[in-house]
Amino acid sequence: MPSPAAPSARRIHIIALGGTIAMTRSTGGGVAPQLTARDLITLSLIHISEPTRLQGTDTLEETAYLLDLLYHGEAPVVLTGAMRNPTMAGADGPANLLAAVRTAASPEARSRGVLAVFADEIHTARHVRKVHSTSIGAFASPNAGPVGHVIEDSVRFHFSAERSTGSLSPFCRPADVEIVEASLGSSGVLLDGLEGHVDGVVVAAFGAGHLPATWVNRIEKIASSIPVVLATRTGAGSVLTSTYTFAGSEQDLLGRGVIRAGSLDARKARLLLLAHLRAGSDREAIVNAFAPYC
Repeated sequence: MPSPAAPSARRIHIIALGGTIAMTRSTGGGVAPQLTARDLITLSLIHISEPTRLQGTDTLEETAYLLDLLYHGEAPVVLTGAMRNPTMAGADGPANLLAAVRTAASPEARSRGVLAVFADEIHTARHVRKVHSTSIGAFASPNAGPVGHVIEDSVRFHFSAERSTGSLSPFCRPADVEIVEASLGSSGVLLDGLEGHVDGVVVAAFGAGHLPATWVNRIEKIASSIPVVLATRTGAGSVLTSTYTFAGSEQDLLGRGVIRAGSLDARKARLLLLAHLRAGSDREAIVNAFAPYC
């Protein structure tokens, strides 16, 4: 009998942006990003076409989410990195890169948008967060968990996650959005005059969307001139709508014109707001953009 046809080769394009995965010892002591993408490919024992430069982890959750907002192709985009540089025992970069490439080559990864792969876990851009500064298990998805794993060189997806990317026009204007986080005893001085310096604000509030009563008049004033998005600083869970009614509660703040981020954390809420402001979206479009997360 004729042998089965070999599967067609898949081309994977690696883009490297530095970070821990590319670190090696520098002449001045310590480590610095010096390994090229080709070096990393060699360490991972894989053959890839068109290597350029790899992804740092410090802002990976934001990079992944912004890419997911803007990218609508069917081919998967997979981000990875390392928590231990190549000079350390147990460096995780080569294994992470290999798992990411296997994920990108998997037919099941198509149409899933942007993914992040670390420690053989596959996370969606929507949910992934860096939850530890040094652990090799630094990435997690607090509200959902990983959508899949790489097991015995096989990519296994457990469920599909809906992408709430909405529709964005091309960026047509500059814009600036900042995050202000509530903390115990804070006077809220950073809110003073903020509307004159930025185009939008994300407030990382206590718990389910609560702020000190001393903040609410300033929040209302800012929200009357620029979009103010209310997120929770907890890192998981959602901003509520109708449970608490005291001054500074979620009901009070929503009644003062703020926009609810729902389950979207402050950093990703900032990117969603920023993308829409740069695309020239009006307030209704911005509110609608956050609706799928609420």
